[in-house]
Amino acid sequence: MSDSPLVSAIMPVYNAEGFLGASIDSVLAQSYPAVELIVVDDGSTDRSLKIAEQRAAQDRRVEVLRQGNAGVGSARNAAIRQANGLFVAPIDADDLWHPDKLRKQVAAFDASGPLTGFVYCPAIIIDELGRPASRCFHGNRPRGIVWLQLFVNNFTGNASTPLFRTECLRELGGYDETLFTANAYGAEDWDLCLRVAARYEAAYVPECLVGYRRVSGSMSSGTRRMKRSYDAIARRLFDSDWPIPGRFRRYSESTIARYLASQAYRSGNLSEVLRWSALALFRDPPCILDRPFRSSILASMRDRYKLRDLSKERPEEQSPRHTGAPLHWPDVAKYNQPPNHSKNRLWRRLLSHRTEQMIRLQRSTPFPLHSNIGQPSISLSRPAV
Repeated sequence: MSDSPLVSAIMPVYNAEGFLGASIDSVLAQSYPAVELIVVDDGSTDRSLKIAEQRAAQDRRVEVLRQGNAGVGSARNAAIRQANGLFVAPIDADDLWHPDKLRKQVAAFDASGPLTGFVYCPAIIIDELGRPASRCFHGNRPRGIVWLQLFVNNFTGNASTPLFRTECLRELGGYDETLFTANAYGAEDWDLCLRVAARYEAAYVPECLVGYRRVSGSMSSGTRRMKRSYDAIARRLFDSDWPIPGRFRRYSESTIARYLASQAYRSGNLSEVLRWSALALFRDPPCILDRPFRSSILASMRDRYKLRDLSKERPEEQSPRHTGAPLHWPDVAKYNQPPNHSKNRLWRRLLSHRTEQMIRLQRSTPFPLHSNIGQPSISLSRPAV
């Protein structure tokens, strides 16, 4: 028997038959010795449930739950209720974990102490065939008290990177299920990390430990719905007593708008690119100094006026790193590079100055923040047997 604290991996599933098996296998292949996996089928109409049940029949560490389609927040909360672990590790049904992810994140928890609520790591983007489609930007990222930095920029990246203390999630009510019912879902993971960061510190493992799959038609590709999700969460913050100066509110909205512009650009929706780019510039005009953002605007405008075929030349998809071979974790180091700093020195200095301002404000504000930002009132206690 292992003396290591149990980690409960939780996986919501909705029509993910093409990727589910690989995602489950990446959890079961963890070098960390104490892992359980709770898969929650959220009303799938494909073979997802059957695949999950087959894995459960083969490995006692897998438990499968089923519910009607109620959204990713509800599915994750159902898994948290069943969790036996000291830690909870969410993973989406199309993502992959490095074999050492949980081992290194639990070690980071041990090293950081009881005030830490979650540990995160960078991710590498993979395509539908599992091939690397980006570099992995590692290096120095926010840690410690991070609530304002996380509000301005969701540096956790995606739902499959954090490892949480289970007690923190149960204390805060878990994921917000009302976003799904309001058709404003997509940012539930950011919302939860914000609420944890308001009361606990964050730790960071500077290694690429997650393969984040970019799938056409996935949840994150609905830009208008994603913006509604962001707005609902930000509105709760602004209505609360979070001490967020107006300029940081503008920076945050510009950041999400630039992200949505990149999503629209990737899908070839040029009108949406210009829509979100205009919002980003309106909220934070200096962001035009960011070269990748500026390039996407110019390329979109050129394509809109038929000056060339942009579908054959999308900067963020063109990459000599795209080898055509599926992700192989021992090779991930060759995709690592320092944080994604713009080559524009003025923009880089501006971002550095803003970061210093945020750190000073975080340090000068009484912590933890005693605020309520729409904390769900549902119970996530494990049901009595």
